[in-house]
Amino acid sequence: MDVLDLGCGEGDLSAMIAFAGAKDVHSIDYSEEALKEARIRINLDNVRFQLLDGEKVEEDYDVIVMAGVLEHIDEPFKLLDRLLKINLRKGGRII
Repeated sequence: MDVLDLGCGEGDLSAMIAFAGAKDVHSIDYSEEALKEARIRINLDNVRFQLLDGEKVEEDYDVIVMAGVLEHIDEPFKLLDRLLKINLRKGGRII
């Protein structure tokens, strides 16, 4: 599966998803400092870290995960609607 970890922070969840067998884990966050730490700690072929706002994601995914993210979003329902319509593949799940 192709997975988006939106708000990945330092990448712990991304690593767990990768070890569980995801084909590709696209891990995004708005914090360059968190991503620097993630890149140091997690060096897996199927995980890629990127400084990116969730509203600007262009790819589509089988699964989108967000842990502790929605409460930090100004318009969470707008983001969820966009993810459902643009970024989630048919039959996919948002967790």
